[in-house]
Amino acid sequence: MRRLGYERFGGPDVLSWRDAPVPMPGRGEVLVRTRAASINATDEKILSGAARVMAVGRSRPLGFGLDVAGTVEAVGPGVRTVAVGDRVVGMTRDGDAFADACLVRSRSLVPLPDSLDFVQGVTLAMSGGTAVGVVDALRVRAGERVLVGGGSGAIGQLTVQLLVRAGCEVAATGSAAAADVLRSLGAEPHDYRALDLGVLAGRFDAVLDVSGHLPVGDAAILLAEGGRFVTLVPSGPALGAQAVGVLRRDRPPVRNLIVVATAERIGRAIALAASGDLEADPGAVHPLEEIVDVLSGRSAGTDRTIGKIVFTAGDAAPLD
Repeated sequence: MRRLGYERFGGPDVLSWRDAPVPMPGRGEVLVRTRAASINATDEKILSGAARVMAVGRSRPLGFGLDVAGTVEAVGPGVRTVAVGDRVVGMTRDGDAFADACLVRSRSLVPLPDSLDFVQGVTLAMSGGTAVGVVDALRVRAGERVLVGGGSGAIGQLTVQLLVRAGCEVAATGSAAAADVLRSLGAEPHDYRALDLGVLAGRFDAVLDVSGHLPVGDAAILLAEGGRFVTLVPSGPALGAQAVGVLRRDRPPVRNLIVVATAERIGRAIALAASGDLEADPGAVHPLEEIVDVLSGRSAGTDRTIGKIVFTAGDAAPLD
């Protein structure tokens, strides 16, 4: 079967498609035929070596792709929750969704209802599970004013929708080209390149930085008295601000979050989408084999996709 892999950390040029044996599921594991996979920021960080710690313990060549949607091809001993032919979505065992098939621990899988296709399923996997976890951690109340930094991204768009659903007044940053997308999700759009701190100062009860592009100092200006700042992309300044906030009550509290897209959280995102309460529309869909070209465009800054980028594969060819 085909499997995308790499021997050393670097850019998209280190990736190549290789022939690989079909992996056999062990106890508690499931072989999933890939029907859709996606790009996550973490995938690119692992590839570059910036998050190489997440590749510790994995054999070379390393694979690419953390989340997958597809059909169950085989199950290992002890698996009772899914059966061959089931449609599922979840997080891969070895970060190798860009392959004809990959292994997933059964506890990491969520059933994909017939009302959602594979593209929607993988759009709601890592991004959906993360968005659910972030909103849980933010503990918002109806009527609160929340700014989402990076609201036009894959996680951001789902987070905006969840906050609107919780009754919050939501503003979000993104590129100028993303303004209409953000409005359609119920958020007030702001160009992250021209954020007017003077106009927005003291306006928000909570500021959430999903993209890592919102400086801690700017977030402090945006917050109302008693407001809080939460970031998904911890940095030196953010970690320092968190420590200072613990020691000084005159500084806004800062939380640096590490959110895991668990099966329970992915399942909640899937359920909301199935009931029509969460939109899972990707920004672009490509064939699986175009992944290297798309990553190259992202690396060069020429890809202008707004939101999730998904890749699809058929299931006609036999696995061998």
